Formats: sequence, structure tokens, C-alpha cells
Amino acid sequence: MVNDPIALSLEKRKLWRRAATRWTDLLTSRELTTSEMEWVLARKEYCLRKVQRTEQGSDASGLRGKDTFILSGYKAKLIN
Repeated sequence: MVNDPIALSLEKRKLWRRAATRWTDLLTSRELTTSEMEWVLARKEYCLRKVQRTEQGSDASGLRGKDTFILSGYKAKLIN
């Protein structure tokens, strides 16, 4: 296992793309054994799978909360 506090912090905050990028950066920035490289690649793939699941679960607009409310009010003005 490779312990990288930055990548793990990004994962903890669910910043999956940034974490995957950080894991990729580690492949070239450090001297890693073959088993460590395999572990880092597996962790990167894990993060990328999380991105895909998150995108599938989101609504079509990608907006939530206040932004959706503002846009719905804007649409109502256009229709009326």
C-alpha cells in the first residue's frame, strides 16, 4: 500500500477525479515497486469507477438546490 495523505484526503472528500489524477502523478514522481505500482493503479481505477457511479446517479441538469430553484423561476418568467 502506498500512503499518500493528499490522495486519501481527496477521496475522503469524494473528489474522485482529483484523487485519480493524484494517484497517476504518484506513478511517475516516486520510486515504486511493482506491487506498489499495481496498488496505485488499482486505487486510481477505484476512483474512476466512483466517478462513473456518481454521474449515473445525478439528475440530467447536474444542478441541485438553490441553482435549480433560480433556474426554475427563470423558466417560469420565460413561459409567462
